[in-house]
Order: sequence, then structure tokens, then C-alpha cells
Amino acid sequence: MQKVSKISSDNVKLGMTKEEVIAILGKPYKVSFKENDQGVFCEEMYYKEQLWNAGYYWITSVLQMENNKLVLLKQNEEEYYRTVSDKPERK
Repeated sequence: MQKVSKISSDNVKLGMTKEEVIAILGKPYKVSFKENDQGVFCEEMYYKEQLWNAGYYWITSVLQMENNKLVLLKQNEEEYYRTVSDKPERK
């Protein structure tokens, strides 16, 4: 079981293109996008990982792109479950 997130500043750097990020992390499970007030194309790519540390953690990392360049990496949510069967069904 994976203990450390594969998404870190060790392998993902600010300024990378969307294509470079996807080459390292694979396709995101969800993408949202918009054009901001200054006319800049903004896109958020969501990656969910299951980690183990005395229980299962589900972490969602959000990578924010502006004009096809990575400008922000943040962890959006974290869920903890003692066992996999503790995780509730999503509808």
C-alpha cells in the first residue's frame, strides 16, 4: 500500500505544462475550467489517492493551471478510514 503521495514538489514543479504534469501523474479523475476576469484560461485538475498510515487516507490533490502552466498545488480534502470496508459508498 502506498504510504506517501505521488504528488509532491519533488516531481511536480510550478511552471510545468499540463502535458508535462499528465506525463508524470496520468490523467486526472476530474477537470474544471473557466476564464477569469483578466481573460486568463484557468483549469483545475483533480487527483485522488489512497494512502496507508495506520489506516486508509483518501487525499484529493488539486493542481491549478493558468494558460497551460501549473501555478498552484494543494490538497483539497482528506478522509480517514480504519479499514477499506469503513469507507462509505458514494452515490
